[in-house]
Amino acid sequence: MTKPRLLILLLAIVCLGALTQSVALYGPQVIDGPDIKIHYRWALQFASALSEGVWYPRWASYSYFGLGDPTFLYIHPLFYYAVAAVNIVINDVWLAILTIGAMSSAVAAAATYWIAQRNTSKGMALVAACAMALSPYAFHLAHYQQFLPMHFAMPALVLFLGVISSNRMRYRVPLIAVSLALLVMSHVLVAFMALVCTAAVILWRALRERNLAINQFLQHATGVLLGLALSAMYLFPALTTQHLVSPAGWYVPIHLDWHNAFLLQYFTLPDFGFRWFHLQWSIPLLTVFVCGLSGIFLWVGRSNITDSWHKAAEMLVVAIFALLLGSEFSYSVWDHVETLRRLQFPLRFLQVACVASIFALVWSAAGIEKARAKMVSVSITLFLVGSLAMLFALERQFSIEAKPALTVAAPGNAQRGQPEMKPASAGGAWRAYLDQGGWETECITKSVICSRTVERTHHKIWTVEAQENVHDIHLPIFWFPGWAFLVNDRLVTPVVDSANGLPLLKIAPGRTTIEARWTGIPQERVGEAVSLAAVLALAGLLFTIRCRAKNDGDRNVA
Repeated sequence: MTKPRLLILLLAIVCLGALTQSVALYGPQVIDGPDIKIHYRWALQFASALSEGVWYPRWASYSYFGLGDPTFLYIHPLFYYAVAAVNIVINDVWLAILTIGAMSSAVAAAATYWIAQRNTSKGMALVAACAMALSPYAFHLAHYQQFLPMHFAMPALVLFLGVISSNRMRYRVPLIAVSLALLVMSHVLVAFMALVCTAAVILWRALRERNLAINQFLQHATGVLLGLALSAMYLFPALTTQHLVSPAGWYVPIHLDWHNAFLLQYFTLPDFGFRWFHLQWSIPLLTVFVCGLSGIFLWVGRSNITDSWHKAAEMLVVAIFALLLGSEFSYSVWDHVETLRRLQFPLRFLQVACVASIFALVWSAAGIEKARAKMVSVSITLFLVGSLAMLFALERQFSIEAKPALTVAAPGNAQRGQPEMKPASAGGAWRAYLDQGGWETECITKSVICSRTVERTHHKIWTVEAQENVHDIHLPIFWFPGWAFLVNDRLVTPVVDSANGLPLLKIAPGRTTIEARWTGIPQERVGEAVSLAAVLALAGLLFTIRCRAKNDGDRNVA
């Protein structure tokens, strides 16, 4: 295949990946579901904070009808940065969200080709890229599950699995670090699943190559630790401040319930029902089919075990392990391991299985591509046709069910906020406070004149004019340790009303200026310092590797 023709085909496949999302871009339109509204509102708030000059937003100011919550301390930020960047150009948050989805599919297809071609022919690498572009799982993930950041993490997952598969790459440690950091910052749960599923491969490789076992473990551990350190600006505060919010919101029977979210669900179906039929049955069956084909190809090619054979076997192990962790075979593990239940849905593991199975398929085919050409071409054609048929069915259903995005959620709509992001100090009476009129009504009741002088996402100023002392007036914002409160430019520590989580202040006669400024929590600064140190360490590592490579080259020339 000539290079120009190869580039044209690759470009066509990348465009195909973007075009699979075009049905949503027309309008734009979305399925009316809860998750799409959540991500839209978060994207809107994140972009608003960035436009105010906050380089890393931490507070979702519009949530809970303006009382706010610390969503962005806990939510992986890269998706929202990407949406904000596109929004600068097109000035339409909804269209920016869906454009990022199309771009993610396109980049995932290109990344799949780049990784796949290292262990197979250019033609098979194009097949892998085409499979990624036509993935019904990716479409369902973005538009039916509406896990938009999880879909956005697909290219980073492809890159991470590809780097893990290359055990003798010179830049393996920094590539593991960078790909893992991107994955964590894109979707921390996908990063967790990828680390769990690839651990089996690292162990198997060490047992297979015992003379290199220590070096393999050290390389992997160094890359993982450096990757976690690079993402510490997000990861450290997110993991160390869980007690400041309400994690019980992660579990809601039926709606946010791991019992009804297994892949290939059978035994739990009568008691718990299912969530998404296509995601729990038809789409994972396609992945099981691909794993079966990969196993057959590996068995047929077992007489000629090459590096590609080993890489395919490793990716097949990752895919099968992910399928097992996402299915009812692992019910007892989910029942006893609290950490695993933080994933919410076992079916999330399908993402790792989907990507790994594509690599396993094309790499296992590399060893028998010439000897069993008909068998390989028929099998892969069946897989691609099956993917295309499922994708077409999903897109056709989407075109019937979708609604104009602005009718689902408009910028002016009030934002309720997520239960799991509510500050832990906030009791249930916050809603009664708002229903009774909130700040304005309380000011009238206490015979004071109130105004909102500055109403920004991370900076707020209120003024109160009182004729006499006023005891205990609520500020219309949830208390959280990241906020500093000043009364007439003097730092104060307000009492927190445990019933609703709002700060309480005493107001003296005359004009009082109250300021709330987000100064952050110590964990933010620690995370930023760790990330900066990791960037410096990465730069030093790259410099050392390059110097060694140059010295090795000079010795070879000599």
